[in-house]
Amino acid sequence: MRQTIAAAMARAKREIPHYYLAHTIDLHRALAWLANENAKRPATERLLANVLLLKAVALAVRQVPELNAVWRGDRAEPSARVHLGVAISLRGGGLVAPAVHDADCRSVI
Repeated sequence: MRQTIAAAMARAKREIPHYYLAHTIDLHRALAWLANENAKRPATERLLANVLLLKAVALAVRQVPELNAVWRGDRAEPSARVHLGVAISLRGGGLVAPAVHDADCRSVI
């Protein structure tokens, strides 16, 4: 299964156009919120900073629908729903790539 996921992700990287953006963002308030939220939780239920990144990306994509599309065949098709794919490297080696459906509507908590 993991080999299939890795092969699909490698193929997507080769065949689907990519673009990259960079911008500096002040995360002090977000990280303070995260620290406060995690202080209330046992260690096994603490939130990772990545949940804030995923939520921000989902909301940004919802605000700029031109960035939200599905690649079909040889072209991008706009999508009304915001689904994020996330590549996660496993500690013991390997890779998983879950899809977060309707990420713009989900809570980080």
